[in-house]
Amino acid sequence: MTNEELYEIAEYFMNGATCMSYNYAGVDIKKVDTKELKNAIKDEFSSGILGICGCGTPEIVRKGIYDYLTMVKNRYDDPTSNKVYEWIDKNWQNLCIAYYLDDKEFTEHGTGIGGCWITKLGEWYLKIFDDGNFDYEYPI
Repeated sequence: MTNEELYEIAEYFMNGATCMSYNYAGVDIKKVDTKELKNAIKDEFSSGILGICGCGTPEIVRKGIYDYLTMVKNRYDDPTSNKVYEWIDKNWQNLCIAYYLDDKEFTEHGTGIGGCWITKLGEWYLKIFDDGNFDYEYPI
């Protein structure tokens, strides 16, 4: 991910009623350490949008979401792939996750949840967690 992409995502969160909009109010984000900024955005995705607190092992949830969104994104590289349908049909928990991420606008779908596609927010999630650090520490 480029710094420009990082700043674009940060601006998105800073323009809403989020922790970042308060924690970084009046701050030039281009002067903030990029690791700190990336972790702040990770926190917005985790606790702000998804409602994932820090107890238990939230890193496995963040990684699971990353894997699912990657599968959704990659399905269009191979139009014959049924991985998303098969994953969703596997059990009700997977179907619930698909519905939940669609409701949170990480994906969008037409006539069936199994045919969903990734949104800009979903793409941003993949970019923010592209470092594989699902167990990060938010410094503020």
